[in-house]
Amino acid sequence: MMEYEGWTCDVYKSGDLELRITRDIGPRIVYLSLDGKENLFHLIENEKGLKGGNDYRHYGGHRLWTTPEDISFTYHPENDPVLYEDGWYSSKIDARGLQKSIKIQVVPQGFLLYHKLKNLGTDTVSSSPWAITMLRPGGFGFFPNEKPVQHGPNSFLPIRNISIWSYTKLNDPRLIFNDQGTIVKQQSGSSSFKIGASVNEGWGAYYHNDLVFLKTFSGAQDTYPDRGVNFEIYTDNNLLETETTGTVRNLKPGDQVVCSEIWELFMCNEDRIYAECESRSIVSKGLLSI
Repeated sequence: MMEYEGWTCDVYKSGDLELRITRDIGPRIVYLSLDGKENLFHLIENEKGLKGGNDYRHYGGHRLWTTPEDISFTYHPENDPVLYEDGWYSSKIDARGLQKSIKIQVVPQGFLLYHKLKNLGTDTVSSSPWAITMLRPGGFGFFPNEKPVQHGPNSFLPIRNISIWSYTKLNDPRLIFNDQGTIVKQQSGSSSFKIGASVNEGWGAYYHNDLVFLKTFSGAQDTYPDRGVNFEIYTDNNLLETETTGTVRNLKPGDQVVCSEIWELFMCNEDRIYAECESRSIVSKGLLSI
């Protein structure tokens, strides 16, 4: 264990990658770095080291929410120490009776994260895990687009859902579409923006000063929240978030659902990021299927 920004943290290492998760709040992963360089995660300055109380705080870093976003239950305070058992860092029960838990496994690529929702209440709850990573400003998030093909009998049907939010402007200069992928830039002085997509390729990433943070996840077609999307990018004046969503389930009392991400952090020239992410994600998907 170690102290970091006023919190007691467990430390996980995979080669040159280091991850820190605090036991004081959350669960929250508050640190991720390569070769001991700066923390790639964004932490909210005036919330560092805080604990206790009844007000909701984002804190920053990586968190687990439950879908859908709703003011009546999403912003349930997570200001108390987590419960730790068998590698799981678990929250107290939220307003709907759900307990949120994160487990970290060291793998050759980096880290395999499990995100679990368990219904400890008395009512059936429709929800899915929603894994959200808050990243430091100045980079861009991106996910792959399927390669265009000729119009013909094999291309009559649509191939992807794209979701936008009421505060999203489609002419926003931070949003870039090209044949390789969809890019969302983080820029200071800008307003809130969010986009989601059904990413069948099963990966999304963040690029910051030649450093790539890659998430590999299940791209299987299933019932996802937010009009059928499994990867989302949010940005505003201060940060950018990459978010994955799990399959929506009707959780009866005692039921649980788990979704996973594999995290990699590596240096890469910008002109190589799509090819590098694609090749790495193919290897990582083998671990997700185990």
